Amino acid sequence: MPTKVVMTRVAPTMADFDNLVASMKEIIDGVADWLIPGLAPGRADGDPRISWEYCQRKGGVREYGIELEFIHLSKQYLIEQARKAILENQAFIEEMTREAK
Repeated sequence: MPTKVVMTRVAPTMADFDNLVASMKEIIDGVADWLIPGLAPGRADGDPRISWEYCQRKGGVREYGIELEFIHLSKQYLIEQARKAILENQAFIEEMTREAK
């Protein structure tokens, strides 16, 4: 089943986005390997059945951690998201066409 994984870094200081993602790399690989076993280590994180969201929140002094949330996406949800994306793309194309005239 398609799954969205929300990963939240907790630390006393905030990281910029590229360092936020880099700080979670080993955890991403481990979670993906757990969700989709049988692939070579570090390969499952690219599987299209898993989507990733990276968040962070400021923790207290010496408070460090990773919070994980797993959201199982139903087929109906995925269909609705695809329809929404198609409508947004159609609106964008229509707007660009009007501006080009």
